[in-house]
Amino acid sequence: MVIPLAALFSCVKWEWIQLFRKIGPRDIFTILITIIFLRAASIIIGLIQVSLGMVKLSDKNPLVFIIETNTNGQNLLLLLQTIAELTGEELITIIPFLSLLFIFLNQ
Repeated sequence: MVIPLAALFSCVKWEWIQLFRKIGPRDIFTILITIIFLRAASIIIGLIQVSLGMVKLSDKNPLVFIIETNTNGQNLLLLLQTIAELTGEELITIIPFLSLLFIFLNQ
């Protein structure tokens, strides 16, 4: 996580603030529309998979089985591990993208 942040800082110095702006009503509308379309796409893909016999409706997600059989302490550790992994993945992918975006837009 430190390496992508260092890369961003080395590219843009203190101008990283320019990469972000305040969220306005138009941004919130865009976020909501995106969420609706992503959920609709997930449902459609799921229905296609069920209709093609790729997935049975009775099949459980393996993670659900793990959560059901774990104790509360184990589930808490799983949650903490998942949060760390997802945060790391997002930082590793988005920060280099933002760095390159900043460099190419300021040439």
